Amino acid sequence: MMLAHRRTVEQDGTGAQRTRKQTRPFDAAAALRLADEAMAREPALARLARPVVSGERVARFVLPLDACKPQNRTNHRSPWAYQADRKRVAMLMGVQCPRRREPLRGRPTVVCTRFSSVEPDAFADWAKMAVDVLTMPTGRAMNRLGLIEDDRPAKAEVIQRWEPAKRGEGFCLIEVWTGEAT
Repeated sequence: MMLAHRRTVEQDGTGAQRTRKQTRPFDAAAALRLADEAMAREPALARLARPVVSGERVARFVLPLDACKPQNRTNHRSPWAYQADRKRVAMLMGVQCPRRREPLRGRPTVVCTRFSSVEPDAFADWAKMAVDVLTMPTGRAMNRLGLIEDDRPAKAEVIQRWEPAKRGEGFCLIEVWTGEAT
């Protein structure tokens, strides 16, 4: 079971409001069920075209929204805070899929779908850390899973998209497909 955070507003004894962070469990199985139900229906908005992916799905991950932060919220953080986020994403993904000795052949496709109540910016790159965890381990980054050789466009197709979800029920779905053979 993974943890997700929610902020609540409370009134103290003087009537002033204050925000408090609450931790609630993140249910990966429930998130996968919600993703399957959403993908079985027509898209909620006509402009949300779903990608047609070739090959077979070889891995599937669900992450809480707070683990997939947009790059504009992570770029200017201190190195230790950024590393803590990276380690958390690697741990959350590592328990859902074992490490591979060799990456998928050809040009695999990674489809990252953000289920949230607010649509992210088109170039927010919110799945950057998760996609990095899918690449081959290196001397400096041993906690990677080795599903894809690299996330460069020549080596993998990475698609980041959005689907609406109810407030408080958001999560991110990362799927890896065998994709094109080269």
